[in-house]
Amino acid sequence: MSFRVTIRCPHCQERSIAISSREMSKTLREVTYRCTNELCGHTYVANLEVVRTLTVSSIPAADVHLPLSPHVRREQLLLLLEDEPAKP
Repeated sequence: MSFRVTIRCPHCQERSIAISSREMSKTLREVTYRCTNELCGHTYVANLEVVRTLTVSSIPAADVHLPLSPHVRREQLLLLLEDEPAKP
């Protein structure tokens, strides 16, 4: 499933559309938006940032360090404990 990330213009509250974006880092994109209200005409930049992990990657990048969401920490710890062989 995919969907468009939309944001409202901070001035007139009408829908804005992304007109361009550029990668700043592996976890940050700078997105340029334009307000759809022709009377407003506001064009602005917003940041889209990856801030935490909800499901751990099966192929993690060594140079990407994201905190685990609190509920993931607990679930991952429980899974690790279940998979660990019993010590004699």
